[in-house]
Amino acid sequence: MKNIIVRTSFRSHLIRIGISLGILILVLIRYYPAGKSSLFQVTSSRHLVLAILVSLILIQVLAAWRWRLFLLAVKSRERFSNLLLINLKSLFWGLFLPSADGYALIRIYLLERKNPRERGKAGGSVITEKFLGALILGLLALIFNLLNRRELLSAYLLLFAALIMITGIILWVFLGSRQLSVLLTKRKYKKGILGAVLQYLNTLQQALAGIKWVKIFWIIIPVVITVQIFSILCVALIFAALGVSLPLLYHLAILPVIQILTLIPITFNGFGMREGLFIQVYGGLGISPGVSFSASIIYFLVLACVPALIGGIITIALPGYHGEDDKEGSA
Repeated sequence: MKNIIVRTSFRSHLIRIGISLGILILVLIRYYPAGKSSLFQVTSSRHLVLAILVSLILIQVLAAWRWRLFLLAVKSRERFSNLLLINLKSLFWGLFLPSADGYALIRIYLLERKNPRERGKAGGSVITEKFLGALILGLLALIFNLLNRRELLSAYLLLFAALIMITGIILWVFLGSRQLSVLLTKRKYKKGILGAVLQYLNTLQQALAGIKWVKIFWIIIPVVITVQIFSILCVALIFAALGVSLPLLYHLAILPVIQILTLIPITFNGFGMREGLFIQVYGGLGISPGVSFSASIIYFLVLACVPALIGGIITIALPGYHGEDDKEGSA
């Protein structure tokens, strides 16, 4: 059974890598005839450095603080420094996973390995963070597309992103429902992989069902929105570094939809899909394919690879260290 799972996983990874390479090759063939385009022409290194600092400092600090708030929501306390460390290490290992947001699974694994007695709570906090984050991204896209008089996105892209968002909300509500809690609690779990999975799902669901949204909603939402706006600000700075100045409102309307769509694990780490979306959407604003393609690659390097580099250094220097052992106590 385990060998079948490993072979299937390896095969799916190869398929995603093949799709990513295929899309990238098609993009290059379509938009870059020989001698007509040049890539990565940075005209303002100051903006690029600022984008790196925002990603490496502000976003990482706020992301760790956001996770801490979601852990408090599922009645778990963890040191801020531990969460920052785990986030950075997870970004490093997440580069090798197929989904653009695959590092979330590493975060769950590292925290639950550190605190095995609270299994399910780390998963509950990360799942809630991701679903709520996708919901807010969708709302940001809707609000800022309505505020912009210019039509920035096609109706098909908006509809597709809305469908993904609605599907996520339905799944989130289902996982946190009392009916599922009763069903899983009454069930007797057998030994083996299936039994272990169902038992973990039970602890995960209990953590989700126990969240008191009225108490925490107004504390968590501003932090979630701030993290997302800073990530969008990085894109604006990257375009400015490439010599293109666009109103921030345009990025606020476009980037949430791109971020939602690249969560779909069709290509490896979002490669190909992200570049195609950048070229298509920003091309509608008159931005050349070379600049859009370059902005997409630099965006991934700045938002993912630079923090992951720090996480890789930490992983190599402290391979078995995941933060202080003593917790602050349970909520």
